[in-house]
Amino acid sequence: MKKIPFNISKPFTLGCELEVRLVDSASLAPVGKSSLIFENLPLFLKSSIHPELLMSMVEIVTPVCKTPKEAVDFIKKASESLNETGLKEGFRLNAAGTHPFVNEKKLDIVDDPRYLKAYEEFGVLLDRFRVCGLHIHAGFESQEKVVRAYNFIITYLPIFLALSASSPFFDGEFTKIQSFRSKIVEQIPRTDVPERFENYGDFEYMLDILLKSRAIESVKDIRWDIRIHPDFGTLELRICDSINDFDTIELLIALYQALSLFSQKMPPVKSFCQIDKQNKWYSAKYALEGKFINNDDRIITIKEKAVELLKEMKVHNVFEELNLQKYENLLFDLLEKKSISQMMIEEYERSKDLKKIVQMGVIE
Repeated sequence: MKKIPFNISKPFTLGCELEVRLVDSASLAPVGKSSLIFENLPLFLKSSIHPELLMSMVEIVTPVCKTPKEAVDFIKKASESLNETGLKEGFRLNAAGTHPFVNEKKLDIVDDPRYLKAYEEFGVLLDRFRVCGLHIHAGFESQEKVVRAYNFIITYLPIFLALSASSPFFDGEFTKIQSFRSKIVEQIPRTDVPERFENYGDFEYMLDILLKSRAIESVKDIRWDIRIHPDFGTLELRICDSINDFDTIELLIALYQALSLFSQKMPPVKSFCQIDKQNKWYSAKYALEGKFINNDDRIITIKEKAVELLKEMKVHNVFEELNLQKYENLLFDLLEKKSISQMMIEEYERSKDLKKIVQMGVIE
């Protein structure tokens, strides 16, 4: 078996990737103008703005950061620069899981071998892949610690999905699912909630089989809701919808950083993948009000599970150890607010105007 080294990182350092959509300034429909962004990139963003599957999308990638604020400040600065180009070229940035009203049967795919190969493999499944997500990386100093965190955090994925859900509309319809993006993503292989591993060797063995069979070319072809990234030495959270609320993004990053540390303090807990997937469904469907099935057979809400988690982390001084105390009460406050998707649904019930839903996701 070929060894797949884990390139260790400084513990709990951070990185963030925000996928954003380009929408026409007047119609608010997606526009394939990403090439204009790359033609006008300032030097400080040359390595931080990446192409995505569609010409109407780009990805903002932060450098390695120490704090949630540092990561969000970079995203803000990058967004301001991209908006300057948009002002001249007639587009705006939109950060939401889906676009609510455009029904495109054929995608305007970026001319890149990786994306063209993906379209050849997935065909019609990829025609609906008009989605944007938020990814968060946390660094780990060893293979054993990253696997421990990976196994632990899988249980809590529904909390992150519920707090970021921003995609209840698609192809002009109210889907009645608060994160419809998550359901679109699940249609292609190597996505969704992953299985747990006994150790890094098991992960390494699985990855080696997929590589040798040519099912994948690299770890980038694994798109689980959370994945170990050996090249970066990180654990990457991938379940979140893209959102334009920078305060909420900062809180999600802080929660993930704290949970990464907390995973090293707590004993492993046995769980089942089908239970994890059921909890994810409740989160995608109902956001914070969805049910959460505990390992002890208690049935509570995702919101209640999140409150329990925050209280337990407080007891173990997790936020204090990372100098994140200011985020504790803000996270409790966030759990009392309506989800982004719920606010979108209420706006549509008032206005019946899907353009207003797009506007809610615009980065100003």
